[in-house]
Amino acid sequence: MAAAIRPDNTDAMETTVEGDTLSTRISRETVGGLQSTVDDTVVNLTVADAIVDTTRTHIYE
Repeated sequence: MAAAIRPDNTDAMETTVEGDTLSTRISRETVGGLQSTVDDTVVNLTVADAIVDTTRTHIYE
């Protein structure tokens, strides 16, 4: 999942993985910028999660 969102990371973002936990820290100067970055990240993670689920489904069929 971290690799899926890595291309979208900006200088204002830091993504780390510890065990089964993915964490992203976002620092933006404005609330609007923060909301936009969080929205984009959530959408990207949702798509990545759907791809992982689909791949697992087809592998185990």
